[in-house]
Amino acid sequence: MPAQGFYPRLGFNFLDAQDKHDMLPPGFRSRKSKQARHFHKKSMRLYLKHCTQINVKEA
Repeated sequence: MPAQGFYPRLGFNFLDAQDKHDMLPPGFRSRKSKQARHFHKKSMRLYLKHCTQINVKEA
């Protein structure tokens, strides 16, 4: 089981992020193509899911 916050398909670990810009996975801002838009929605959903998991743990 990979560490929580690591999504191999995105090749990116949210827990390593130091500031908000580091939290954006590679290609996050490129939204020219349909694939990029889909990736943006998908990664954003994973990111929000990850944030809520952390909030629940701290509460």
